[in-house]
Amino acid sequence: MATETVRILLKRLRGRAGLTQAELASKAGVTRSWVSLVESGKRQRPEPDPLRYVAVALRVPPEVLLAAAGYDVQPLLPPARRTLGEVARELHAIISAEPHRGEVVMVRPAGIVSAGPGAPEPELIPYLPKPEERGHEFVWVEIVGNCLEPRVMAGHIAIVDTTASPRPGNIVVAQHDGEYLVKELRQDGDYQILVALQGQESIVVDERTRILGVVTAVQYRP
Repeated sequence: MATETVRILLKRLRGRAGLTQAELASKAGVTRSWVSLVESGKRQRPEPDPLRYVAVALRVPPEVLLAAAGYDVQPLLPPARRTLGEVARELHAIISAEPHRGEVVMVRPAGIVSAGPGAPEPELIPYLPKPEERGHEFVWVEIVGNCLEPRVMAGHIAIVDTTASPRPGNIVVAQHDGEYLVKELRQDGDYQILVALQGQESIVVDERTRILGVVTAVQYRP
């Protein structure tokens, strides 16, 4: 699919899903005119965020549409039948040919506490950091619930950069009143708030809130 232009690919995927332009726009949270401009070729390099929303609405990995639009994306994780070790080796092989891409890191799940000898090893997820993320620390969390659809779906694996400084517009992982949340951080006057995308009540960031990190990538479980 990467050989197709984004115009042809989007139209084909939409047809396969049996959606009109208006229906796809509604599911993805974009405008119908945006979909029309992309499919007509008048917007040859669409913005990455709407492409991600549309990909989720079409049930395809966002990297598929991003690559077709000419964006430099992380390699897609191999199918589930490969082991994590095989995934890591394949990613290492990719960056061996492109040394500037950096090194693959194996990301631990959030909240891991040593349980002593004989305890099961935590599941590690391979991640290829962007150049500006080299040297950063990461954890992963599994998304539960639908509050951030279509940007993030239940069951997705979110890679969280615990080194990055959160900014308004970032998707963040936070702890509020002892509960772990994945929300969008926004500025509202003098306050920062944690916002869901499905109508749930916003949460004001205060002394009860600790932002653990910024979601830097969303992956499918390998």
